[in-house]
Amino acid sequence: MIKVDFDKVTMRIHLHGGRILSIPVNKFPEIKKLSPSQKKAYHISGGISLDFEDSDEVYHIDELLGIDLN
Repeated sequence: MIKVDFDKVTMRIHLHGGRILSIPVNKFPEIKKLSPSQKKAYHISGGISLDFEDSDEVYHIDELLGIDLN
């Protein structure tokens, strides 16, 4: 992950190489309830996890892609 942006219903995850993943934001209720300005206050760690300043949740790329590693 190199960048994240949002529209009203979609979270777009920009990946290295130019690919963009579009994910319905309603799959992540904690993210959905953030305001537009809170959604802009995110941090990507190591290119594989995402967190927001106003949320205690940390999202791993596998979770965002819907991959269950258990």
